[in-house]
Amino acid sequence: MDTTDPTSTRTPSKAAIFAQRLGSAALLWGTLLLGLFAPDPTVAKSAFLLIMLVLVG
Repeated sequence: MDTTDPTSTRTPSKAAIFAQRLGSAALLWGTLLLGLFAPDPTVAKSAFLLIMLVLVG
């Protein structure tokens, strides 16, 4: 058996974690605002459905 440390267990840097969280927050807030202020009801309902799917999954 190989007892060397695998490289896949390294933790990501703080900058990478920050960028990932910032991107996901911006995507969720953008979708939320699109759903709230969309002039077309179909777009608003689609944005609401997308938010629900993201929160469930």
